[in-house]
Amino acid sequence: MGCGGGSSNTNNNKPPEIILPVPDAYSPSNGANTIYNPPPLLIYSIEKPDGIDVVYDFELYGSDSETPIAVISDLPENDSPYILWNPDITLPLRSICHWRARAAVLNGIKSPWMQKISFYLFDYRRNIPERCVAFGDSITGGYGSSTFGKDLPGYQKYLKTMLIDFYGYSEIITKWIPGGYTIDGATIMESVLINYKPSMILILFGTHDTVIAQVEIQDMINNINTMVTEAFARGTLPVLGTIPPVNPASQHYKRQAIIGEFNTELKKYCDQKGIILADINGYFWAAANEEENKLPQFFYDSEHSNDKGYEIMAQAWFDAIIAKN
Repeated sequence: MGCGGGSSNTNNNKPPEIILPVPDAYSPSNGANTIYNPPPLLIYSIEKPDGIDVVYDFELYGSDSETPIAVISDLPENDSPYILWNPDITLPLRSICHWRARAAVLNGIKSPWMQKISFYLFDYRRNIPERCVAFGDSITGGYGSSTFGKDLPGYQKYLKTMLIDFYGYSEIITKWIPGGYTIDGATIMESVLINYKPSMILILFGTHDTVIAQVEIQDMINNINTMVTEAFARGTLPVLGTIPPVNPASQHYKRQAIIGEFNTELKKYCDQKGIILADINGYFWAAANEEENKLPQFFYDSEHSNDKGYEIMAQAWFDAIIAKN
């Protein structure tokens, strides 16, 4: 006769099943353009079970989305909320590439692979502005020019001709905000990048901040930084422009000094961040031989240029773009 309850239940001794969530992609995001070859691949680290060391596997694909061209396994976590892999490989330029990742533990348990992320690799060896968005206020909109209200208003008409002559091809899209401030640009920057997916974006805001509303300069720089950060996060190369001078024959001529103060801070910011800067303001003063009384010939009204002034802007943008080749 056996002892009651003598049978053992081995299931009680089994460790709890570990289920790993699929990691989320951070960068490059699905459908993004990238300025790096190859781009750094970043995911968010997962919320891991207590006492478990989690590692990560990555796969990178070229235009063939079925066969990986670079892989890494068991990449450990660090103190950052992100997991980063810098693949040691060169991808084909001007192509759609793909990547994915998964979490794992060293005993062999793995999460499912995340859905493959697709991105487009532009040819940035010469900073070619294949698709360029001109982004700014009514100055970018070309108010006061003979092409205002047309497909290529203001400086864009001249800049596109210059870029095509130099590169052989360039597309320019105009996105301007009437009466736009730097905060307005920062607010809609993400949607502009998502809608147009540019390889390069020319950012020119600040005239209304300095001339009309007298916004604090540091607040303006913070808004500019938001735009720059959004651009890089989506694989778009940002190019910033200094604010043009105002017409000294107008009621706003006393704002020339605050414009100069902002442009000085903008130059410092670009130097620190390694951002391309078109010194539009400097080009206006050079065209006037540094003489204030010669500036009015380039203006339509107090802030907006005429065709001569917009041609000066185009030259400033063009020189800044090709200087990075």
